Order: sequence, then structure tokens, then C-alpha cells
Amino acid sequence: MHFIAIVLTAVAICIPAASATATCWKTSGCSPCESVNNMYSFATSYCTNYRNARFTTHGVASASSAGGWSSQTSCTNAFQGIISQCYGSNNGGVFDAEAHMTVSFCNCEIAKEAEAAGEIEA
Repeated sequence: MHFIAIVLTAVAICIPAASATATCWKTSGCSPCESVNNMYSFATSYCTNYRNARFTTHGVASASSAGGWSSQTSCTNAFQGIISQCYGSNNGGVFDAEAHMTVSFCNCEIAKEAEAAGEIEA
């Protein structure tokens, strides 16, 4: 009986993080941009330092996090969520769950300045 309660609690904790979605920026059409494959590689390398992920560039792309991620997987899932939901139609996006992440695919805005400039969709 206790095992079932533990499993249900673990599932309940995971659902909010899994259901969180990225918010894409209002802007699009910037170039040059990193390829989608380079962005997925960036996600992997960026999140190797998931506890202290801060501002980092990768070619013309950039990423920034505020707060620490609980695991490399949660950081990578957030980064990949921004890519899958925003790449190809927007210049970048943000993800808010256990921490805040901003990712820019292109060189028009850098991750830590775009949000302050009001580039985030409401």
C-alpha cells in the first residue's frame, strides 16, 4: 500500500514539469541562425552544467537560465521544448517550470536581453 502511494506521489510531481510549455518570442525572420541540429547539440552541452546554467553562447545562438535545474534531464527537456515549439517560426523562446530559461536561435537578440526588450509573446 505504501509503495502505491509513493508511486502516485512521484507521478504527481512529474506531471507539472512534463506539461509545461515554452513561450515563443514575438519576433521571427532573423538571420543567421543556428541549424536545428546545432540547437539540439547546444541543449546537450548547455545542460551538462544544469545546476549552475547561466548565460552561454553557441555560434550565433545563446541561452540563459535563472535558478538551478534539479537534473540534467529537466534542463535538457526545457531547452528541447523551446526548440521543438519555437524553432522555424520564431527567433527563440522561454521556458518556466522549476527554473527560467531563455534561448535565442539567431544573432538578432541574445538570450539575456530579448526578454527585457519585450520580445516575449503574451
